[in-house]
Amino acid sequence: MTPARTDDPRAMDASTGSRTGPGRPIGTRSVETPRRVVHEVAHELVRPADLRALRTELVAWVRATSAAPATSAFADRLEDVASGLYEALTNVVDHAYTGGPGPIHLVARLTLSDGAEHDAPAHPWLEIEVADRGDWRPADDDPGHRGRGLLLLSQVTDGHEVERAPDGTRVRLWWHRPP
Repeated sequence: MTPARTDDPRAMDASTGSRTGPGRPIGTRSVETPRRVVHEVAHELVRPADLRALRTELVAWVRATSAAPATSAFADRLEDVASGLYEALTNVVDHAYTGGPGPIHLVARLTLSDGAEHDAPAHPWLEIEVADRGDWRPADDDPGHRGRGLLLLSQVTDGHEVERAPDGTRVRLWWHRPP
């Protein structure tokens, strides 16, 4: 195989995928990097009365930080964020600490970028983690009107994961950029 001449305008630099030749430097390319903004909250003792304020604070932060236009799609997405976050927070109070209040750790990561390539599933627009240090309590055999939290999360998020470990539970929620 004959190597491409660097003065050939059709030649490609295999390491970067950029064209080589006159006026085209080898090894350069333009890449937009998304900027991630992080909001982190930790409470040592979370009680049911604290949940509304936590949800309101985070949704206000997303609204103020995202710099998204005030469209109906954005308002709908914020409603989904509020519903999903409240469900995850409620599960901590209801399931992790049956003996009373306990600690919670909440982290939100918001990606600020106009690049369409950052809207792919590998790059969520907003990602929220809710972690506790309590015990996982399985659902009752007959939960009555309860026990639909994961179904709700699947309806109001673009994805979610629940990770159970001996030292607590971590719920990860994510949404893609609103249309």
